[in-house]
Amino acid sequence: MGDGKNLKKYLDEKGTNVRKIAKATGISATTLYSIIQKDSNIRFDFALRLANELQIDVNEICSASPFSGTIKEEEIYPTLPDGLNGALDASRVKTYLKILCIR
Repeated sequence: MGDGKNLKKYLDEKGTNVRKIAKATGISATTLYSIIQKDSNIRFDFALRLANELQIDVNEICSASPFSGTIKEEEIYPTLPDGLNGALDASRVKTYLKILCIR
């Protein structure tokens, strides 16, 4: 079950509908209908607003939540190539990160 179907399930459980939740969260009804119809992922900022309004945990309707435990440390912190062995000082780290951003 994707995020859209989960959202629909919670809307039904809470006795509300897309138009009411759209008005309460400031997310367009068209966007919410599209998420439900396509069973697509929900942007995290939208999921937070929806979860707050529905009084549920954000992980219930957002599979891409940074708090779901699915993000690995390597995805947060850049890893240095083998062979550098801590040889980078602050200025070299800035240069290295600039090179990464250019690629």
